[in-house]
Amino acid sequence: MKTTLIAPMTLILALSACQEEDQNLAPAAPPDAVVKAFKTAHGTEANATGWEMEDGNVEMEYLVNGKEVSELYDTDGNLISTERGIDPSTLPQAVRDAIATDAPGSTITAAESIVSEVATHYEVELRDADGVRELIYSDEGLMVGDETDDDAPGTEDDDTAP
Repeated sequence: MKTTLIAPMTLILALSACQEEDQNLAPAAPPDAVVKAFKTAHGTEANATGWEMEDGNVEMEYLVNGKEVSELYDTDGNLISTERGIDPSTLPQAVRDAIATDAPGSTITAAESIVSEVATHYEVELRDADGVRELIYSDEGLMVGDETDDDAPGTEDDDTAP
């Protein structure tokens, strides 16, 4: 009797695990509402070069004059924010001053502006002797986020770091 119950239970658990895994997979294409909003905003001027799901939203990537731009949409097609690469020398002085205080000796290797309806933030990639960090600042120079990959080489959580 025990053997008869174990086999069906194992099959049920295996199928449940497969079904749960399938539900976590990203769809093959962005939601239609996002594609429509993107095409309405850009017409034929911009072709999406990629997309990905990010915290339940959709990030659409495209090129403008050879530079990557990404827009974050909710799944209903509402634009949340636009992110584009900028020259680090154009960062607001308050941001540059904060970086000098927060990460002395670091070099800014890349910068992006992140513009939404409510605020403009700046994501900066900093390199120093300890590795690479990605920090986000408000335009007033307040650090509002740390996007550093915890498993990036040279970070504390890197399992391969000495």
